[in-house]
Amino acid sequence: MRVTAVQMKRVSISESIQKAKYALHQLENEEPDLVVLPEKWVTEKITESDPAFLSLMELFQNFSEEHNCSIIPGSFSLVRSDGTFNSAPMISSGRLLGFQDKISLYRAEKVTYNQGDSIKVFKTGNASISIAVCYDLDFPYFTKIAVKRGARILANPSLINEKFHEMWWIYARGRSLENRIPIISVNSLSAPFNGNSIITGLKATDDGVLLQDHFCGKEPLATIDLDLTDIEDAMDKRINEDPGSYSLEWEA
Repeated sequence: MRVTAVQMKRVSISESIQKAKYALHQLENEEPDLVVLPEKWVTEKITESDPAFLSLMELFQNFSEEHNCSIIPGSFSLVRSDGTFNSAPMISSGRLLGFQDKISLYRAEKVTYNQGDSIKVFKTGNASISIAVCYDLDFPYFTKIAVKRGARILANPSLINEKFHEMWWIYARGRSLENRIPIISVNSLSAPFNGNSIITGLKATDDGVLLQDHFCGKEPLATIDLDLTDIEDAMDKRINEDPGSYSLEWEA
């Protein structure tokens, strides 16, 4: 499966269509199966009925249909009737399959955003995919639940300050290795975030599983091929080995 990280720079909603058109034009030569963009690369809060947002989604849907691929266009600050959510759309073969709302809100987000309440698995033509929006990756619960529900790839639209990149990579590598699942974690190139996205792959051997990292540096696009069949047995084995609950309790 060919995956592409697009380290989109942060822009206003009015600039987003032009920037997306340019990025998608660059993608035509990549022939991706899955494309992932960063968290909140559109800087304003918007509604799902905003004409500019609808036009942006239509642009991604048309590309997805024409190239028979899946696209996670990052996450957006979406204002709905029941609150404001940091939410990532999932598009596959031209169809909008739904949204994954961020559950674990980071610091000031707790004041301005509502918390998501479900972990979704989206079935596409190439793989079943879950989306952990940025901070959702930090905690074991999200990835473990997603894998048990059938996810075989985890996308992680992110917005990580450069001084925390090494810690971010530890989370991505750790979640990938402990669950035997490839992770595509994508950051913005805008300062102070400065790219350095990570895509993790895994290789099964007779003695265990080896982690294979790809760091995207400062390139706007980074594409790698992932072999999902190579680790399917290892992933199923790990799911069955993990009890999923723990009897130890904290003592005062």
